[in-house]
Amino acid sequence: MTLLQSLAMNEPLEIDNAQAVVSRKVLWFAVCYPTVLTVLYFMVLDGTSTVVQGMVFGIGKTIQFGLPAWIVLRANKERLGAHRLRAAGVSMGVLFGLLAVALIVGIYQWILKPNVAIMSLLDEQVTSKVEGFQLKSVAAYTALAVFYCLIHSGMEEYYWRWFVFKRFLRHRSLGQAIAISSIGFMAHHVIVLGMFFGFENWMTYVFSIGVAIGGAAWAWLYSRSGNLYSAWISHAFVDAAIFWVGYDILFQ
Repeated sequence: MTLLQSLAMNEPLEIDNAQAVVSRKVLWFAVCYPTVLTVLYFMVLDGTSTVVQGMVFGIGKTIQFGLPAWIVLRANKERLGAHRLRAAGVSMGVLFGLLAVALIVGIYQWILKPNVAIMSLLDEQVTSKVEGFQLKSVAAYTALAVFYCLIHSGMEEYYWRWFVFKRFLRHRSLGQAIAISSIGFMAHHVIVLGMFFGFENWMTYVFSIGVAIGGAAWAWLYSRSGNLYSAWISHAFVDAAIFWVGYDILFQ
């Protein structure tokens, strides 16, 4: 099976011997690395020049997303090949994505937005972060949203579901692989949300649990359909809902 065919197949996920070479040490490194990079960027380098932060973050992200491709293409000798998009797994992803969007929008509209104290905090934090990234205009914010929804969501699915989750299936049960990959996926979001809301704020941990649940759902979806597109599309819907909330806070 070729690399791209394994990304896009539409049958229950199976692992063959060509994909079984990734060691436990490499996989545990892959689980922990994004959190270490996030701590370095948001906490250790906090207050340093944006040039230094940008260089460290860029190099760190290159390592994160380059490692799986190097291992699979070079160490495992898997080849790139043609593939085609199929519909069954995608429909499951769209359904879960729409349900998640409804939940996010509902929580925002009927729980968070009516609360003056919460909205004051959200407005302050979102505005501060957006100004720090020079995203004051609608066009700049929209460009970032499009990148995260269409590209970054796919990169995270490639890393967490296709690489970490799928390769852990050679060493762990389905439930354990889902738990490990989803907790790892959540861990670096705890840091991001903690820097955003504060580590003493309940929203940091409630939203982090939501991230873990989403990661578990996408891993299960991938295991059921064998099609990474299903998780990718679902993830894109969730990111779109989050950016819509940010847009409503900033520009409405």
